[in-house]
Amino acid sequence: MYKFDIYKRIYMISVSITAIVVYFTWHATRQINLATIESTLLNMAINMGINFITAYGFFKFCVNGLVSLGNTSWGRKLILRSSCIEGVWVGYSYLKDSKAGGKQVMFTIEWIEQSLDSFFIIGVSYNEAGEMRSFWNTVDLVKMDISKRSLDYVYSSNNFERDDSSFGIAHFRYLKAKKKSSKKMIGFTENLANEKEMLARAVQIPKVDAHSLSQKELLEKARKFFEEEEIVQP
Repeated sequence: MYKFDIYKRIYMISVSITAIVVYFTWHATRQINLATIESTLLNMAINMGINFITAYGFFKFCVNGLVSLGNTSWGRKLILRSSCIEGVWVGYSYLKDSKAGGKQVMFTIEWIEQSLDSFFIIGVSYNEAGEMRSFWNTVDLVKMDISKRSLDYVYSSNNFERDDSSFGIAHFRYLKAKKKSSKKMIGFTENLANEKEMLARAVQIPKVDAHSLSQKELLEKARKFFEEEEIVQP
């Protein structure tokens, strides 16, 4: 589903560009007066043939060009726009049924790798004491709906506190970044072993900072994000 939705956008962009080019090609060929050809039908057939060859060739050129462009970081941003969410994310999660003031918060750091053909997440969580609690990664069934800006996936998790492993599902909506602000994600994860549902929020770290910050510094940014969110949404 992930790959299908991405290529659907590439095809839509290519069709739009090709339609514009074919329109101008058709307009230009209409002005050509093939004096040596007396048949009007033959004239029309030749013009249609020129337009068909132009349309097919240019569409193929656009698709191949956009796919090549999508193999670069800036190209993916151009094609996917707000759905380009690769990079480092920090945030927090807590049990859905936690009472106000009694949340057992887990701070999270995630590394998202995104291309036109694949999507992969590696994440770690820490308890409030700053001790690593768990590690997880996507395993399959990644679904990204570009129009709804939603992300669903299945993940495998290893819990260091309980010394066990399990699978879970996650659903997130990523919010379009406003001016001078970073992208955010809100959603939930559910562990299929204990059926516990965690509410989660995350914010994207600017690329210039993501490569220079240590894991400890990223953890502090997760704490700061939680504190800021608590002020806005107590």
